[in-house]
Amino acid sequence: MLYKFFVKRGAALLDKRVPKWTNKLNPDDVDMSNPDYCVLGLVYRSYEYGLDRLNIKGNGWTHGFNILLGNRRREVTKYAKLDELWRAQIEQRQP
Repeated sequence: MLYKFFVKRGAALLDKRVPKWTNKLNPDDVDMSNPDYCVLGLVYRSYEYGLDRLNIKGNGWTHGFNILLGNRRREVTKYAKLDELWRAQIEQRQP
């Protein structure tokens, strides 16, 4: 799935720009459909601020921080997949 590539890209960018970004995160708190509980919301306390600090243009889908919007019926499934992928990235990086 394309989202797996994008999430890995986003996690690698966070590794570079915010070392130890996963240290204070609980993977179970991740909810990519909610800007307060998405990865950027949890790391930067603001989705928009996180995009700005990482110099990402658009809604961040190319780095796995959001979905490519389109089919409304599939959005829930796509966000659930992002949740799963980000939780795995966080767990891999935690001691």
